[in-house]
Amino acid sequence: MTGYQIGTVCELLEVKPHVLRYWEQELPILSPRKDQAGRRVYSRQELDLLLRIKYLLQKKKYTLAGVREKLWEELYSEEKNTRAHITALRNELLLLQGRIREQQKKLEEILDKSLNRSI
Repeated sequence: MTGYQIGTVCELLEVKPHVLRYWEQELPILSPRKDQAGRRVYSRQELDLLLRIKYLLQKKKYTLAGVREKLWEELYSEEKNTRAHITALRNELLLLQGRIREQQKKLEEILDKSLNRSI
C-alpha cells in the first residue's frame, strides 16, 4: 500500500498526531484513507495539503476557519491552485533543507568528537 503513515507525516511536519486528527476534523477537505488495520494513510496530495495548512497556520497566522476559506479559494481556482501547489512544494523543500542541515551539524559534531579523542 502506497502512502505515508501518520507517524511519518508527523515527523515531516513536526507536529503531534492529535494535531493532524484535529485538522482533519476542522478541515473536511482533508480525509486520509485508512488501511486494513485502521491506520491513517496519507497520499502525496494530502501531504502537500498538510504542508500548506501548516504554512498558513504558523507562518501566515491564519485561524483554522481562515485556512478553510483560503484552501477553498485555492483548490477551486485553477490559477490559485497552481500557486498553492508551488508554495506547498517550496515549503516541503525548505523543510527538507532544514533537516539536512540539522543532520550535517550532528555529523560534524560526531566527527569533531572522534578527532578530539584520537589526538
